[in-house]
Amino acid sequence: MNDKPLISIVMPVYKVEKYIRKSLDCVVNQTYTNLEIILVDDGSPDNCPKICDEYAAKDSRIKVIHKENGGIGSARNAGLKNSTGDYIIIFDPDDYVTSDICEKAIDAAVRHDADIVVFNYKKIDADGNFIKKINRKNPIKLPGEETELTSGKLFDMIVSVDSEIGGFTWNKLIKREKIKDMRYIEERIASEDLLFMQRVPERLENIIYIPDELYFYIMHPSSASNAASDTDITEIYIRDEIMVTAKKYFPEHIDMCLFSMAEISFQVIKRVKNHRDAVKKCSKIMRKYMGDIVKCKRISAKQRFFYVLCSICPRVYLTLRK
Repeated sequence: MNDKPLISIVMPVYKVEKYIRKSLDCVVNQTYTNLEIILVDDGSPDNCPKICDEYAAKDSRIKVIHKENGGIGSARNAGLKNSTGDYIIIFDPDDYVTSDICEKAIDAAVRHDADIVVFNYKKIDADGNFIKKINRKNPIKLPGEETELTSGKLFDMIVSVDSEIGGFTWNKLIKREKIKDMRYIEERIASEDLLFMQRVPERLENIIYIPDELYFYIMHPSSASNAASDTDITEIYIRDEIMVTAKKYFPEHIDMCLFSMAEISFQVIKRVKNHRDAVKKCSKIMRKYMGDIVKCKRISAKQRFFYVLCSICPRVYLTLRK
């Protein structure tokens, strides 16, 4: 009988025929072998379903779920629902991982009885060149060694615009018991993983960060098609949800959330500037936090002024900030 923890690896699969074999080879050849690999074919119209079945025929650890297309949130939910592991991790099928990602993550998890292990990653373009993870002047400095984190610090690392760790699902090994009743939003939106992950820290106690770069996040040419449209204000709605979570569970991180709200609001309203209804919806949410923003010393006086102006007179703001 295997007394090592079982890791459930969930991979939503949709139109990644060009990349999926490399991704699957990385997974099935892990140095840690006690794995349950759940491939969720989300109605992919290419050869992905056939490739998934091919790998399953060769490896008994692989379980394939074929379903109608419902989007990445729906596919992840199907994987979560059918997982049975002690720990769970969700990979994207067009990225790849080191051969020891599971071994290093589970080793830290077992030693600390961790509810979650967060690890580092590399961001790479299609030609293999490294890309800066976030374009920020003062990104949050990550620990250079294995470190225990508080739930508040993890929340900060997930939701702050200055964090390289981010609200991704794929760089976190999570004890399944802690999230088994959670589900991703199934509406097709950008950043659905951030919306999911920002609700996780308050459920956790033992949190470990390891600095090892174990995941390779690939910026494929097609990634541009996943960018938010010029009418999409989803990001500001998510920041609104994050503010609710912060006020309820992490009030000491309100200033960080307000700073991130302001930064994201400016980005979103510039993107949707040609769509009056989207601009109105955006500025309406901004007005909810105007009083708090004015008092937030983490935000510069200039940015506070522009936030107030954008909240009340978005068209004037957009004219001034061309």
